[in-house]
Amino acid sequence: MDIELKNLVEELLVVLDEDIEHVGVMLGRMDQLREAVIKRDETFLRDLLEAIHDESQIHERIELRRDDVRRRLAEIMGCGEEQMNLSLLCENLEPVMRQTVAEKQSELKPLVEKLNREHILTSMLLKECARLNSMMLRGIFTNSDSSITYNSRGDASWRAHRELVNCRL
Repeated sequence: MDIELKNLVEELLVVLDEDIEHVGVMLGRMDQLREAVIKRDETFLRDLLEAIHDESQIHERIELRRDDVRRRLAEIMGCGEEQMNLSLLCENLEPVMRQTVAEKQSELKPLVEKLNREHILTSMLLKECARLNSMMLRGIFTNSDSSITYNSRGDASWRAHRELVNCRL
């Protein structure tokens, strides 16, 4: 195997390890975000958003390194950068390196799929929170019956004419 290709593959393996670690951290952050939203822990949410911002910069650096390695691998292999992927790389490697790259690929793929799924679920939770907040604000600040809510049997349970808080002493 060409020494330059071997060095690039080793550099790619380091980047893939960083990707795996970063995706694992982001999965943990998604769990923390949902927990903080449900518990309404504003201080933790603020801290979490700062941490996510810092990690987005780390992700950007990893992505730039991965793109650079991908571009250089594509040049060596004589294919377009957009065509260069781990499967194509594996086809052109010796068995030992092929197995190592394939293992990283099989480790990273389910993590990325899980991250995408968790992202969708977290987005759904946040949209539902926004919908409920909007509905409550309409119910509090408007006199219309447009903010009727329903119980589990489908009966209207919102009574706009009743007090929200009982102030009797």
